[in-house]
Amino acid sequence: MITESTGAAGGSRGTSGTLGLALVGTAAAATFAFGVVHAAHEPIDDPVGALGVSFPFGLAAALACDTVRLRRSDLGPDGVLRVGKWTVGAGLLGGVLGGLVVFHQQQEAATLADPTYVACGGAAVGATAGFLVGAYDARRIATMRRLNAERDHTERLEQQLRVLNRVLRHDIRNDANVIEGYADMLDDRRVRSNDAVAAIRSRARNLAHAGENARLVEELLDTERLASERVDVAPLARSAADRVAAAYPGVRVDTAIPPSAPVVGSRLLSAAVVNLVENAVEHNDCDAPHVRVTVERDRETVVVSVADNGPGIPDEERRVLERGHETPLHHSSGLGLWLVNWVVEDCDGRVDIGENGPCGSVVRLRLPAAE
Repeated sequence: MITESTGAAGGSRGTSGTLGLALVGTAAAATFAFGVVHAAHEPIDDPVGALGVSFPFGLAAALACDTVRLRRSDLGPDGVLRVGKWTVGAGLLGGVLGGLVVFHQQQEAATLADPTYVACGGAAVGATAGFLVGAYDARRIATMRRLNAERDHTERLEQQLRVLNRVLRHDIRNDANVIEGYADMLDDRRVRSNDAVAAIRSRARNLAHAGENARLVEELLDTERLASERVDVAPLARSAADRVAAAYPGVRVDTAIPPSAPVVGSRLLSAAVVNLVENAVEHNDCDAPHVRVTVERDRETVVVSVADNGPGIPDEERRVLERGHETPLHHSSGLGLWLVNWVVEDCDGRVDIGENGPCGSVVRLRLPAAE
């Protein structure tokens, strides 16, 4: 019933797990104490008497062993607490039922050799049975949670594969066609070389950017969930802003970033922040493009905001991200926002898209703050 785990995520970690172990251990200690008291007053002069004396010690030993196995189990703190509650609750119920049996016998004028033994024995048997039921219940709940997590992971993999397939079939094909078209026009001298070179370079950068994003998505596909680690997003945001300011000298980039803002993130969080800032610049067709990068923190959340004065994110693209899937007629432009959304979700955060005044948009990454 109880599966032992040798990993770091042992079942007893956390306050809930400690309380659960304490409840089961208390039941074992109480059963043992009951056996000691009974043995001190019960003569052992026949096999039945010996069995009656040894019975509480057997239950106490079983509960003690169960406590050790529970500590090493993979049920998690909540599962361990559930087992502890079942153990104590069933033990109390068994004691009450034993007391009712004693009361009924007394009402019938029947004489019991040891009424206390009946009541305490009922409690001990109830605690042992409660442990077994609690272990089954906790295992059932853990299995359901694991199956739900696997189902969510499968659905996300399907989503990521559909988006990758769309990018490979649609975006890359379109950019390749544009490059080929301008190359043909250059060959036939139907267009000025400067215009053609600029267009070809722009589309080539798009292809390279799509390839890099596809590689990052592949990292997300390689594992069920990226390992969580402490990440300071302040230098990440500052580096992304400096990188964009150097690459696009015509864009005004403002920042309001504190010295430090640690979050519970992953190794791909840096790529998500860079993608967000670059997208704000690349899609900004304003005469005086302006991007503002800010990082704010409260007690539980760190918010990374990227605001621009560009045309804004189309409503259709926002709806695609909210729906969580694409169709042949309704899809987002590229992998950028999908990558940002997936990485932030992996960090137990969320992405909010809003308006930035009369024009432009603001995208906020809400991430769990690290202690």
